[in-house]
Amino acid sequence: MTTIVAYKTDIAVKQLETAIDLFLNRNDYICAITLAGAAEEILGKLVERLGKKPAHKSLIELLKTKYNLTISNKELISKYLNFARNTLKHASVTDEDKVELDEQTEAISMILRAIDNLIRLNKSISYNTPDFFGWLNNNRKELL
Repeated sequence: MTTIVAYKTDIAVKQLETAIDLFLNRNDYICAITLAGAAEEILGKLVERLGKKPAHKSLIELLKTKYNLTISNKELISKYLNFARNTLKHASVTDEDKVELDEQTEAISMILRAIDNLIRLNKSISYNTPDFFGWLNNNRKELL
C-alpha cells in the first residue's frame, strides 16, 4: 500500500492536467468534465480562502448582468453551470439515468473554469494549458 502526502493545490493541478490530456489526446470529454470539475471545485475553495472570488461566482455575476437573469444563483449553478459535472458523477435521481449534453462544450467550460481558478489562486497555469488554448484557437474560435 502506498500513502501520499500532497497539497490540495498539487492534486487539483494534476486533475486539471489529466483532464486536458484526456480532452486533447483521447477526446474523452466525459472524464475530462469530471476531473476538471473536481479541480475547479478544489481550486475555487482555495481561491475563496484567500478572500477572492472563484470563477463560478464571477460567471454567475456576468451571466445575470449580461442576460438580465432573475433565477437564483443556486438554480443557475445546479441547472446550468454544474449540471454536466453533477449528472456525470451522481445517480441519485432515476429520471437522470439518461444524460443528454454537449460533452465537448461542457468539458471546455469546466476546464476553463479550473484554469481560471488556478490563475486566481497563484497566477500560474498547468504545463498543458497553452496546448489547450491552441486547440481552442484552431477548433472553437467562437469560444475565445
